[in-house]
This record gives sequence, structure tokens and C-alpha cells, in this order.
Amino acid sequence: MDGRTLALCLLTALCWGASSFLEKTGSMGGAAEGLTRVDRSLAAVAIRNLVIGIGGIAAFFAAGGLSMFSSTPGKAQACFAGAGLVGGILGGVIYFMALQKGSMTQTIAVCAVYPAIATILAVLLHGERPSPRVLAGLFLVVAGVFLLSEPKAEKETEKPAAAEARP
Repeated sequence: MDGRTLALCLLTALCWGASSFLEKTGSMGGAAEGLTRVDRSLAAVAIRNLVIGIGGIAAFFAAGGLSMFSSTPGKAQACFAGAGLVGGILGGVIYFMALQKGSMTQTIAVCAVYPAIATILAVLLHGERPSPRVLAGLFLVVAGVFLLSEPKAEKETEKPAAAEARP
């Protein structure tokens, strides 16, 4: 990976990490009267996607969007729409449900196993052949997720009670 690509990946990770922190912070705001966990998760996804949609559309048109849209093949458009439905809506709702129930450190770590799933799909459906180094890295990611998802790990990351906190 060249330096520019690495920098872009690290900047993406920084943005996604900050986003996850904000999402957990927002989900800790308390339950609204009469709303279930699913209702709160749907509201969170709707608010997040509304902002993404408005910002994305503004950037799209600022960059000459109509010509970009018309030159994007129909199959690609369908794939992007499917990704929005599966990852953005369904995955988003399930993610917010997990954030509301679990600790941020564990929830985000377990959700971060998605590169392994994407790699498996790329191998099965695109015929990609990851190098041994990539496979070793994925193994380490998955092993780390399992270590973080153990009940002991959750106790180690819990916030101390206010009465137990040291001055």
C-alpha cells in the first residue's frame, strides 16, 4: 500500500472511530417514553442517514453529479443501493441496538470483524486470492475480537461507579 492510500485509510479510521464514539454517546441519552430499543435504533439510523443524504447530495451536485450519475452503470447503482439497504439501514439498526445494550469498546470491536466477512465474500464471489500475509492479519483481527468479546474483557472495560472512583 502506498503512503497516500495508507493516509486515506487512517483518516477513514479516524472518522469512523469518532463517529462510533458519537453514536454511543447519543445512544446513552436515555430512553424516550414509550420507545423500544428498535424504535430508538431506527430513529438513530434515520437521523444519521438524513445528514449523510443531505451532505452527500450537496457534494454530489457541487461536483457535477448528474453526469456522474448517468455514467454509472446500472449494476453498480444497484450494488450501491443494496449496500445502503444492507449496511446502512439493516446493519445500522442492528448496530445501534447492540450499542444500546453493550459496552462501546466491545460492541465496536466485535462489529469490526467485517473485513473478514468481506474477504470471505470476495474469495467466494469474486475469486480473489488473498496473500498469506492478508490471511494472517485477518486471523489476528478475528482472534482479537474474540479476546475482546469475552465476559472478562467487558468487566475490565466497565466504568467504575461514582462512589468507587478515586479523587
